[in-house]
Amino acid sequence: MLYAEVVLPLALDNLFTYSIPDNIVDKVGVGHRVIVPFGRRKFYTAIVINIHENKPEGYEIKAIDSVIDAFPLVNAQQIKLWSWLSFYYMCSMGEVYTAAVPAQLKLESETFLSVLDSTSSLEGLTPIEIKIMNFLREKGTQKISLISKELKIKDILPYAHSLVYSGLVEIVDQVIERYKPKTEVYVKLNFDIEDASTIIGKATKQQELYDVLCEVTKGDAGVRFLRSEIDKRFGYSSSILKGLIDKGVVLQYTEEVSRINPNVSISRKAYLLNGYQQKALEEIKNVFEEKNVCLLHGVTSSGKTEVYILLIQEQVRMGRQVLFLVPEIALTTQLTLRLQAVFGDKLGVYHSMINDNERAEIWIKMQSDEPFDVVIGVRSSIFLPYQSLGLV
Repeated sequence: MLYAEVVLPLALDNLFTYSIPDNIVDKVGVGHRVIVPFGRRKFYTAIVINIHENKPEGYEIKAIDSVIDAFPLVNAQQIKLWSWLSFYYMCSMGEVYTAAVPAQLKLESETFLSVLDSTSSLEGLTPIEIKIMNFLREKGTQKISLISKELKIKDILPYAHSLVYSGLVEIVDQVIERYKPKTEVYVKLNFDIEDASTIIGKATKQQELYDVLCEVTKGDAGVRFLRSEIDKRFGYSSSILKGLIDKGVVLQYTEEVSRINPNVSISRKAYLLNGYQQKALEEIKNVFEEKNVCLLHGVTSSGKTEVYILLIQEQVRMGRQVLFLVPEIALTTQLTLRLQAVFGDKLGVYHSMINDNERAEIWIKMQSDEPFDVVIGVRSSIFLPYQSLGLV
């Protein structure tokens, strides 16, 4: 039997040990996200820190419930950093985990109520308890917070506990996935249909829209259109388009799309350093031959960023990644525009002002086969899963 030591997103000092069931033993590795039971009724997303064969003694070992990903969410370097931060700042690994990983990648257990027997008598229950039972019988399993909101019951927990104690309902914990991939709905002509006009029949407006799409497509089966733009672009309502979709002459499908860096391209020509900048660049490289830290001092607008850009380009050419740290979010906008002009969609931006889903998507992209070469961000960006960080 193998056992996994995991860190939970809680302010607890210890790592916790769980057994790895045989059916998932080949899927669990260091850095993977796993769902584990904790306490009597809670489930959390834990990160595997270590795997071993040493069975703990003195207490009952719970098993990992499931594995979330086919790849590690956190790499070995990140785990090493978390451990150091925990020691240096005298905090728990769980607190570091909570601060480091985007909220959307931490699944949580939420308490639901479910009716055990829909035919049970409601005799003896209070009016509020009857109200809750009728709601659950009509709607099925529901989250306690939703029941409270829908029925306008402020202090619902005593009634919920009473119903559980009476054996009429049970508490169910469901793990909620927060991260939602962004999707777009596309439409395109169905070229497998030979006589679309016969299928369309006498629907004049549908025929007009079909003819417009044929003209724009020019026989290219790869041409597609955003469904939401058909009305704005061609002046035909969604109901007319739906008619073509229902008849099968237009195909509709949903595709996952990225939230980050849409259509960013390189737009700046090479910049020639002046004499002072060139001297600073050469001295920085000389320092790096002996040390891994160098201080570049210069007043505002003295040209430091251009020196940074050349150092970044050198690292990128060697297949390494670069983190461009700024002290506050307000400074990122101007610097982002300058860096995007040089690095295009190879630049990622990471800070607290971007939404939770976008931060989660950036995290996942950094683990992919095509991560960002350069990331600009504030302090939280040090936690990203860099694969080959060459320069900060």
